[in-house]
Amino acid sequence: MVFFREFPCFATWMVWVSLCCGGVHLFAQLGNDARRAGMGFSNAAHTEGLEQVGLNPAMLAMPYRYNLEINLVSGIATFKNNAFNKDQYDRLFASGDSLSELGKEEILQAVPAGGLRGNALAQINTLAFYTRYFSLSLLFMGRGRFTLPRDFIELPLRGNTEEGRIYQLGQVDGIGWAAAALAFSIALPLEGHEGALGFRAIGITAKYISGLRYGEILESDGRFQNFDATRPSLQLDAHYRARTAEGGRGLGLDVGAVLQPTPGTQVGLTLVNLTGSIRWDTRTKMHVADLQANDFSLPSNVSDSQVSYDDSTYATGHFTTHLPAVLDVAASWQPSSHLLLTAEWEQGLNRSMGASTKPRLAIGGELKPLPLLPLRAGLSLGGAQGRAIALGAGLDLTFWKLDLAYLVHDGLLPGNSKGFSLAATTRFRF
Repeated sequence: MVFFREFPCFATWMVWVSLCCGGVHLFAQLGNDARRAGMGFSNAAHTEGLEQVGLNPAMLAMPYRYNLEINLVSGIATFKNNAFNKDQYDRLFASGDSLSELGKEEILQAVPAGGLRGNALAQINTLAFYTRYFSLSLLFMGRGRFTLPRDFIELPLRGNTEEGRIYQLGQVDGIGWAAAALAFSIALPLEGHEGALGFRAIGITAKYISGLRYGEILESDGRFQNFDATRPSLQLDAHYRARTAEGGRGLGLDVGAVLQPTPGTQVGLTLVNLTGSIRWDTRTKMHVADLQANDFSLPSNVSDSQVSYDDSTYATGHFTTHLPAVLDVAASWQPSSHLLLTAEWEQGLNRSMGASTKPRLAIGGELKPLPLLPLRAGLSLGGAQGRAIALGAGLDLTFWKLDLAYLVHDGLLPGNSKGFSLAATTRFRF
């Protein structure tokens, strides 16, 4: 009565989809600038011009040698899972071959007991410009994450070979959304009013957000009980409930401050999404499915009377999701014009819209052996993306700049990492 193992193509397809579903993930780290990515997302206390978008708006009041900056494009994309590194993915899923028994066992050994988790994010800043104390930016962003229980993967790979075992197929979790935002930032210098702590500027960012898509699994339960000596038949029960929307609108507000305790040292304090939410009200739907199949066996003993399946979708009223709130504390030290050292602590304040409350700590640096060729590196720990090692470089030709960054997650080299991030930025400055 072992039937699940008879479908190796289905098993391969299911695991492949599990890995790729993360491609649908607002940004875990704040900001989308490639200079920031190359420093391990650690430089919120030292940004220039449009680099502050998504970060500390008070940085707009700090000295910058250009009066006008125009963004051509700035973007970042991240893909990560908790089980498979790139070498395994290429060998097990990208070759096009059917999985061998050794391959199936390798997959199961790689998936943790808590299940397979994946997440992805993307953000792009297209139209944006900066002048002293002011910036305006148009951003597009998306985020997604999923969790699949380990039994959900083991059952089609190994089959129902263990008599009497109850496979837990519920606790599937997932969320994905996409939005566009218009962000207006303004800063106020505090010259002559710095106070004992050296406050130099304060700033605010007001955001109008247009929600494009939203989907979230609200509830999922499922179990499959195998046959044994006392019960020669199989039992299957599953239920899930999810909601979706195809549009919404909302507002958000960030506040920030910059301090200079000593010459060459800066401290940034930011509350991202101090207040803000999205009201989803366009084609909102609820999706509900129930499956129950008791006292059946395959292939001979199954009939409509033994299988009950109900799948329904119906329109619902609007619902509201709060924006992910984040407290960000950053510091920078610039001992010379050739060297910059940075550090940052980021704490999520809610779990709304797939956000994480796991704290993130990052350190980084920028070295300029030549003024036109900055080199960067950084290390980020914790948060939604886990451990990340960053490398970056730039080309600074005065009126035009190009920055690139590459990060590996949970690994030292691309081949043994479980995820990666790519970032690029190019701008004109006058």
